Amino acid sequence: PALADEATATATATATSSYPPVTHRAYLDVRISRSDGTFYVRDDLPDLPENRVFYGRLELDLYGTASPSTVTRFLTYLDVPYDVANDNPLPGYGRSSFPSFDQRTGLLTGGMIPGLELTNIGGGTNLRYGGRILPAPLWIEKRGGNGGGDGG
Repeated sequence: PALADEATATATATATSSYPPVTHRAYLDVRISRSDGTFYVRDDLPDLPENRVFYGRLELDLYGTASPSTVTRFLTYLDVPYDVANDNPLPGYGRSSFPSFDQRTGLLTGGMIPGLELTNIGGGTNLRYGGRILPAPLWIEKRGGNGGGDGG
């Protein structure tokens, strides 16, 4: 994953848009599996489009003025180095999957970070990853009649 220049992202947002201004642009390089869910080389299959693994890039516009905490937290999970030798890695989108795509609406769903889960400890909701509790506060964007705001 990569992060584009903030000024470039802001310049691409138009004043007439119904969306807030783009404050960041993020890219996720993705691999799209075959219909059977596999990614590995399969020499036993004919070279047809449905048998190929495709690579592409998702471009995400982020709206930091509308949801600053969510954007900040999302960006922390983008460029997390993954080292298989590390027995206690940090969570990141590098191993997540998007299992559903609606061709009619273009909505891609998923993107859950494997192993990252909510847990209740001492009456509060926390994030757990692997065998540890993350010291990161949860973020919830509050939506209101004033165009939204940051919930912290």
